[in-house]
Amino acid sequence: MIKKSNQLTIKKIKALLLLPFLCAILAFNSVTIGNEIANNITLSDPEPTCINKQSKYDKGLDNYLKIKTNDITEALIYIVNTKTSETIRTVHLKPSQFHKVKNIPEGIHRVDVIYGTNYTETSENGSCKGYFKNVLVQKKSKTTINFEKVQNYVPSYSLLIDIQEAL
Repeated sequence: MIKKSNQLTIKKIKALLLLPFLCAILAFNSVTIGNEIANNITLSDPEPTCINKQSKYDKGLDNYLKIKTNDITEALIYIVNTKTSETIRTVHLKPSQFHKVKNIPEGIHRVDVIYGTNYTETSENGSCKGYFKNVLVQKKSKTTINFEKVQNYVPSYSLLIDIQEAL
């Protein structure tokens, strides 16, 4: 009888010692998951929905234009089809931000950039407009980017947006 009650007491002590350890693991996991959710909520989409209502996508093409701004540059980037002068996509990037513009339709495009501060969006008569309150520099690119499919190869590109190059 004495042995059975001693074994039961030892099991209870082990369970009590294990309980704080399990609580610590659960607390750590909940904080980590909470931080991940908070980080995802605070990051805004560089392709604002409002000004991209007429955007063009080709979901059949797995291409991209990877864009990064330097430490001091905030920019509005317009991907424009050179043949039709139609804006394919618009991206707003803050300093040191990176974004991949995916599924760009085939064609030869240029990248126009406006550098500025205090980005704002307004809606008037069902039309949305995104702009900088303080425009520093506007640059219409003369360089083109060829997103034409070559056999089974779909080209992709990387671009660093730097206001010092625009001056």
